[in-house]
Amino acid sequence: MFRSLWLPKFIWGEAITSQLSDFEDCEYLTHTCFPRFVCRIVPFEDFSGETDSRETTIRVWREGSEGNPVWKTNFGFLAKDFLWINWPDKEDLIAEIIREACVDRQLREDLYEMLD
Repeated sequence: MFRSLWLPKFIWGEAITSQLSDFEDCEYLTHTCFPRFVCRIVPFEDFSGETDSRETTIRVWREGSEGNPVWKTNFGFLAKDFLWINWPDKEDLIAEIIREACVDRQLREDLYEMLD
């Protein structure tokens, strides 16, 4: 497994399309380790499962067609529109990476709150 020592595992960022007529302010996630990918992050507040405020379990589930998966989380976002650099053999690996991304996002949000 290739992993660059100078890149973080997850890179979060916003992107604006270059065409003014197609202005879209989105957040993207880049995963720099195997399987490498870029995906669009969309807010997701419609989690219908019952959660306890003390619950720490990160739930991730897949929806969508075979070629166009959407990974939803109970963490407030969904990942979609994947651009794969390396395709993983097992779908369980993607779910685990999305769980790790949830933890990474929480750490990032906590850091931003401390800096405010």
